[in-house]
This record gives sequence, structure tokens and C-alpha cells, in this order.
Amino acid sequence: MNKPMEAKRAPEVKPWVRRVVEAAGVVLPANADGERRLGWWGVEMARFLKFCKSLPEGTDLRPAMEGYGRYLKSIVPPPQDWQLEQVREGLRCFQSHH
Repeated sequence: MNKPMEAKRAPEVKPWVRRVVEAAGVVLPANADGERRLGWWGVEMARFLKFCKSLPEGTDLRPAMEGYGRYLKSIVPPPQDWQLEQVREGLRCFQSHH
């Protein structure tokens, strides 16, 4: 059973994730909740980058993100709404940074 990100232990925030989010101009609360969100966004950004390795070289960001969305919808069982929102939030930062 999948639990909301608040119920799971937060992943460590990688320095590159913090730089991407800061470069995107996103300000999160300087508390445990902000760090938890940042950690999960980093997980989602890393998953997206791994997915991008399977795409043809030179694929633009927008088609890559659309393909990733289709991929997520094809997973069985599909991600829950809160998980999809987590993906959207993390990738918005990533998209804003590029």
C-alpha cells in the first residue's frame, strides 16, 4: 500500500536538487516539511532524468515530459494523485531551471 509522502521517511536532499530549485526561484519553508518536499522532488527529478536516457538524443524537454507523463499513466498500479502532484511540482522546478 502506498502512503502519502508525509508518512514516508524523507529522502536526503542532494545538493544538485537544491540548486535546481533555487535557480527556479522556488522558495520552500525552512522547516522539516520543506526539506521533505525538496527531497521527494529530487527523487522525481532523478526518475525523470533516468527516463530521458531512454529517449532519442536531442529530444526537447516538452516532448520528454509528455512522454514521461504517458509512461507514469501506464504503470500498474498507476501512481496515486498525491504522487502525480509530487512529480508535477518537482518537474516544474526542473522545467523552470532550463
